Amino acid sequence: MINAASKKVRHGIFWTVLCSITASAAVYAAPDDPAVDEGVAKPTKDLMSGVMGSVLPPPTDPDALPEKDSKGAQLVKTYCTQCHELPGPGLHTADEWPSVVGRMFNRIDRFSKSEREVLNEVRVPESGELTAIIDYLSRFGYKPIDLANYPDIDTDIGKAFRHVCAQCHALPDPSLHDADQWRNVVLRMRENMRLLGVPDPGDDALAKAMSFLQSHAASGR
Repeated sequence: MINAASKKVRHGIFWTVLCSITASAAVYAAPDDPAVDEGVAKPTKDLMSGVMGSVLPPPTDPDALPEKDSKGAQLVKTYCTQCHELPGPGLHTADEWPSVVGRMFNRIDRFSKSEREVLNEVRVPESGELTAIIDYLSRFGYKPIDLANYPDIDTDIGKAFRHVCAQCHALPDPSLHDADQWRNVVLRMRENMRLLGVPDPGDDALAKAMSFLQSHAASGR
């Protein structure tokens, strides 16, 4: 989980970033086969980890990606893992992903030639690939809660839910998962908090937050 601003991204800003990246793709185009050699990517990951530390996203199991064999999922695995671990679409909302992806690839675009050599010639996706990455991540980004639909948000368990989850991201809609799935999600988020250096909320707060989520969870799937 990453503490990203939850402001909605304006359409014009996204396309300005996309156009600037597309222009650079002609110079730093990806090869016909976009597969990334792990031997090449690892030094870059190590360098980025040393520079960015806990700001980088925690790893996601590739098999846990939604539609893991789709073009979008394959492109995310190919390009995003050049610099850091595989991010899951649930790290951000659909509104946040265009800005996040644009910021990542705009940084790559700004590297000078000497910096690129240090970073093992990190590859920039072509414009169509970049659009596919954004479409995929946005389509499976998590859905924020509409507080008006939850009158018990100011109860003890509702306040715990807001306190725990808002430390890292916009509040998720409880209907995203069923009760059993929320148990696993909350446990995974706790581990992510540890990896990112976010203070642990404690067992009591986590139990109350989980209680709120499960009380409004989707029916079993």
